[in-house]
Amino acid sequence: MFEGEVIDDELVVGAKFSTDHFHEADIDVLTRRIAELMRSTTGEMAS
Repeated sequence: MFEGEVIDDELVVGAKFSTDHFHEADIDVLTRRIAELMRSTTGEMAS
């Protein structure tokens, strides 16, 4: 699960996952992709 909120005018995003169902390396790849998409989206919104 990825969730986010704005704190002090900054977007803070966290991830929660079950180690019983997912390997940490897979979550790392997914988290990096989510961060990439978030940077792209926020960059488009700022334009």
